[in-house]
Amino acid sequence: LKTSNQYPPAPPSAPHPRANERALLGAGSACRANERAPSGCNGTLPLRRYRPPLPVTVKIHADSHHPLEILSGKRPHRGKILDHRGPWRHSGNWWDRRYQWAREEWDIHHENHHLYRLTHDPPNHQWLLEGTYS
Repeated sequence: LKTSNQYPPAPPSAPHPRANERALLGAGSACRANERAPSGCNGTLPLRRYRPPLPVTVKIHADSHHPLEILSGKRPHRGKILDHRGPWRHSGNWWDRRYQWAREEWDIHHENHHLYRLTHDPPNHQWLLEGTYS
């Protein structure tokens, strides 16, 4: 039996390696991370979720599988993706095949100059537009 002083010390806490990556994509907002922001701005934008999310068809890059273009969906959402951050992968209930789930989230800068949250459900091959940043 080991006593507590025989274990190595815990590593110092560090910020998550992608903490700044989730900030903004540089779409002309005064609330960008690392820039002087107006009062009340904390460097992030609120996500206004679509209820329900909008199903879309997405063209992806052949090698890296990142989204390139939204091919279908409502008219203002169709078009090229100028920049993206992600994917952020989430999963749960992996121990029970009946209820397991997985998803990838992408923050995208669309050619219409809006920022969107795009999600992909790999098991079902479904893409959804979750919301817009404002």
